Amino acid sequence: VTGVLSCGGGFAGSLLVAGGATMSWSGGSSGGALTVASNGVLNFSGNSTVFLYNPLTNAGTVNWIGTVGIYVYNNNASYSGSVQNLPGGVWNIESDQAMNPGYSYPYFNNSGTVIKLVTTGTTTFSIPFTNSGTLDVESGSLGFNGSPAYAQTGATLDFGISNSNSAGHMAISGNVNLDGTLGITILNGYVPKVGDSISLLTFGSEAGSFQNLNLAPLGIGKVWQVVYAAGAVQLRVVTNAGFAYQISGSVNDNLGHAVTNISVVAYTTNSGASWYVGSTTDVNGNYSLAVTNGTWSVGVQGLPARGYNTVATQSA
Repeated sequence: VTGVLSCGGGFAGSLLVAGGATMSWSGGSSGGALTVASNGVLNFSGNSTVFLYNPLTNAGTVNWIGTVGIYVYNNNASYSGSVQNLPGGVWNIESDQAMNPGYSYPYFNNSGTVIKLVTTGTTTFSIPFTNSGTLDVESGSLGFNGSPAYAQTGATLDFGISNSNSAGHMAISGNVNLDGTLGITILNGYVPKVGDSISLLTFGSEAGSFQNLNLAPLGIGKVWQVVYAAGAVQLRVVTNAGFAYQISGSVNDNLGHAVTNISVVAYTTNSGASWYVGSTTDVNGNYSLAVTNGTWSVGVQGLPARGYNTVATQSA
């Protein structure tokens, strides 16, 4: 496919959506493998149903919009439907519909980015979903109820938070083994306050924990706490008034000049609780963080916006 193609009744044979091309698919079935090249665009749109009888491989952008439903057929024989979202591939979800199985072997493997935004309902994956890339729920909820429902390895889970009662959410049927990175994006001017509790994930059972945290810095006296509760992962805002230790230092550029008014954050995931604290450098580039006893990772946020290169997180 080059240029623009609208497909409302399915297609025969294999298709490649070339870089710079756009294919809009609103109904019918695939007659062969469908590949979206880097810089290519595939739109699932309309109000009908599409049937993947063969593999879909995405290195470009897929937009799932409207009320179109998706069925993935795979019986390890005549039907070989599956989804591979490759590194660099983006799968945008602006739909509260479902991806359903045909037979027992369909799957969705994500090593790129899957992001849900705009719509506030639930998008459901009823096929096994494996994540080694980024899953970003900016609004609404993603539900996983395949068999198995969801697995991840070194993945990043990001969530948009508009207020303590309105945040992106994941609901997983069965067990989940957590690792990788937990991140959030503050939306709509939300100012977290002590006592706020935000549910990000629910599940049947859970093992493991996030090794890295990429949260938003809070004001003086407030810290994030990641809580692994029965059946849920919650993000809470608590006070650090009782934290008895300090991490202090300064941020300077390569010429030794102080970098002022930049956010310095620290987090720990191995001190008996998962905490995330933040501060801002003063006019001399100095900062001080109240922490608990343990091993903390310290990093600087917002350097590229100030014209600096990023720096690696350090342990303290």
